[in-house]
Amino acid sequence: MLKQSFIIILIQVVGVVLGFLSIYLVAGDMGPEIYSLVGIYTVVSGIVLSFSHLGVETTMLREAMYWKEQGDIEMIKEYTMQSILSRFIGFVTFSPFILGYLLFLCYNKYEGGYLLLLISFYVGSCASALNDSMSLIIRSQGDYVFSQFARTLNSTITKFLAIFLYIKFGAIPYLYFYALVPLPLMIIFVIKLKKYFNFDYLRIRGTFKKIKDSKNLWLKSYLDYFSASADNLLVSILFPPAIMGIYSLYKNLEQIGKSFIEGFFDVLTQKFVQFKGNMEKLVTLEHKVNIVRWFVIGLIAVGLAVFSLKSQYFINMVNLQKYEHADLVIYCVMIVSIIYLVGKNEINIVSLFATSKAIFNLGIFVFAATLLSFVIIVISPTLYGVFLQRIFIFTMTTASAMLFFYRNRTSFYTKINK
Repeated sequence: MLKQSFIIILIQVVGVVLGFLSIYLVAGDMGPEIYSLVGIYTVVSGIVLSFSHLGVETTMLREAMYWKEQGDIEMIKEYTMQSILSRFIGFVTFSPFILGYLLFLCYNKYEGGYLLLLISFYVGSCASALNDSMSLIIRSQGDYVFSQFARTLNSTITKFLAIFLYIKFGAIPYLYFYALVPLPLMIIFVIKLKKYFNFDYLRIRGTFKKIKDSKNLWLKSYLDYFSASADNLLVSILFPPAIMGIYSLYKNLEQIGKSFIEGFFDVLTQKFVQFKGNMEKLVTLEHKVNIVRWFVIGLIAVGLAVFSLKSQYFINMVNLQKYEHADLVIYCVMIVSIIYLVGKNEINIVSLFATSKAIFNLGIFVFAATLLSFVIIVISPTLYGVFLQRIFIFTMTTASAMLFFYRNRTSFYTKINK
């Protein structure tokens, strides 16, 4: 596990560095109005990723290592095939809404321009969601390193390669590549999972049964979308492209921070599934992961203090001087990263050990808090209002998960919930 953790740290560091280089070389040069198109892709990919997820992979994350320990490979094959099929069901179900949203933006925000580019955003988002599905399937079986490498390749490294297209040919070829590059990356996942492909399990009825059985899990993922990404959707509808561009910069930086946190801490807590019911072992693992968590929080706090001393110097250094309120963007990213980390381990353990009904009920609470938080944007329709909304919802998500975890800790560690 230590060897895997070290490799994962290296992968995460590479992903963060390449993500920052992409922002430095592309976002800084484009300026906010053109960069708003990157924000539109983020909205579309977020909707597709969230609403095509129908709970089957989540069941695998909660059970596959246990099945593997019991030697039940056929169950893994069945869930692998029907997880992928469930994504296609999601694509078909929600495509009218997404295409309608893209047409609205095309004719109301961009005066009829970029229609083909916006459609390519949808195609690429579907491919990215399939890659995410296969990545989750791989991770559910304990292959954390490959899963994280593939996800970093899909989300960061290839988009960094797109920078060379931007330098050579400009923004539009860059955006097409940025959107469609997940298509060839699917080959990597297919090769990795080919031993689990058995088309005898590709059954519509069986897939719908698993979707129904997982209803609390996929309804929870839908509720989670509103706390994680509905702000981006709201900003894209309410604000002009220039403001959208600034907020897209914030969301990309927020996503870099979240990806680093999730790529490392999700792997550490996934190991807990292997020891279901063994409280002594689980408590020991929890203690070790908490030490790492507070060490990372300390590093971010130091970075926040250093940035506050000479904020304009660092903004110029990373080439973001074209963006108004760039200092506010960076402050907010660091603050929400700390808040997210404070409850990250508890969030993960709840998702792995609580009953699906309990997880859904917790999701309803966070959803209600998110709807309440949007009042902030209505009252203060500015970047300040949007950033305050992000801090509020991260705080509510962390606080609710921690409270729920510590009330049920003994039960989580001693019972085996389905």
